[in-house]
Amino acid sequence: MKKIDRLSFDKIIYNIERLDDYLRGKKIYPIHIDAGLVLGCNHDCLWCYAANKIYNNKFDFVDSEKFIATLRKMHALGAKSITLVGSGEPTLHPDFAKIVVELKHIGYEIGLFTNGSVLDKKMIDIIVDNLTFVRISFNGGNKETYEKVHKREHFDKVIDNIKTLLQKRKEKKQDFPTIGVQHGTNHLTIGSLIDAVKLFKQIGVDYLEVKPILFISQKPDGSRNDLNWSSAKSILEEAESFSDENFAVYPKYEQFMKVLGQEEYKKRNYDYCHGCFFSTSLEIDGSLYVCVNHKDDFLIGNVFDDDFEEMWWSKKHLDLIKSIAVNRCPKACRMDPLSRFIQEIKEPNKQIHPNFL
Repeated sequence: MKKIDRLSFDKIIYNIERLDDYLRGKKIYPIHIDAGLVLGCNHDCLWCYAANKIYNNKFDFVDSEKFIATLRKMHALGAKSITLVGSGEPTLHPDFAKIVVELKHIGYEIGLFTNGSVLDKKMIDIIVDNLTFVRISFNGGNKETYEKVHKREHFDKVIDNIKTLLQKRKEKKQDFPTIGVQHGTNHLTIGSLIDAVKLFKQIGVDYLEVKPILFISQKPDGSRNDLNWSSAKSILEEAESFSDENFAVYPKYEQFMKVLGQEEYKKRNYDYCHGCFFSTSLEIDGSLYVCVNHKDDFLIGNVFDDDFEEMWWSKKHLDLIKSIAVNRCPKACRMDPLSRFIQEIKEPNKQIHPNFL
């Protein structure tokens, strides 16, 4: 049996009723929401757009009351999970603990992307008591590489916070939250990747995700990725070889192949983004976007001001999705694997004899 891992979009089959409704042309609402709490970050990573939004160390925060009220409505329409990520560091929000507890009370499964540098005892207790997963962005397997990328001397501090998270979960005798690390990988960081794998396996995290750095126009120099696929592939395979029953390494092979220009991933098998119906992106001012990759001209509306249910199935939203030129979307688009999977269900390859079970 094919193994479905925690980072795979094949997980859509566990929401088979929602998928079936979509395939039959019925109205559906998103299962998952990417949501921002803070505009700005206390790190200034070489390739991250969020750091560009720091203004004299003053951050903009989501209105917690409006945010919670909106998420309550979205949950009633079928949203099940929320990842706190957005355009900045979520744990900087002064109401972070309150927001997490309220979302859990509503019924959400909650994930968190964080650089892990500002976690204190209260936050760690809140995370361990309420979250499904926490994923720490940690780029570099040694202090020199980490500090070059993050531009902060937080290597030891973040490692200590990860250890505290693991210890607190152990004390509570819980399986959740899963505690993982995300390693952004390009020509600057791949040299210390194996050191990162060894470090985090020794510490005891559940997994290490290895993903490629994708070029962004806001930081053209820092987001370059000059890796060669054949040499990168051998290092990724070595990293994956450290996996065992207690620790998984997830190299995002397909993303690397797309970013590094492998021919088989240059064209998509669909003309219409299916993934946008299952996941959406909410920013701190209430702006709801078609997806995390399409902002500016792809604003659906503002959920703090308007009705989400009407907005989601509005002509404007449907027209925006239709207008997406999918073959010009980012090479490592998060929704690409899901859209490919759904397209294969809609139009199976006859050469595989789909009706012969």
